[in-house]
Amino acid sequence: MKKLKKFEKLCKLVFSDNNIHSFIQISKLEQIPTLKSIEIKNNDVSWCVLCRSYIVYWFPNVEKIDGKRVMAPENEKAKLIFQNFDKILSNDRGQ
Repeated sequence: MKKLKKFEKLCKLVFSDNNIHSFIQISKLEQIPTLKSIEIKNNDVSWCVLCRSYIVYWFPNVEKIDGKRVMAPENEKAKLIFQNFDKILSNDRGQ
């Protein structure tokens, strides 16, 4: 992550075959506030049915996920699903 922070205008990331297997790994990207587009292909986490909703919730500035635009109803749905995760993940952030 330290290396990515150097790119102050970074707006798109594509991860393919990177062994990303948890939402915790994805949440580390929050340190990139300029991120507008994320693609996660061929990673264990990308097969999870909740992956897109998690990204919608955790990254409110992201406009596209896997090439598809984030729509307003997705924000509400993601909030309902993940609002309690804030407590769980905040414990991990402090470590």
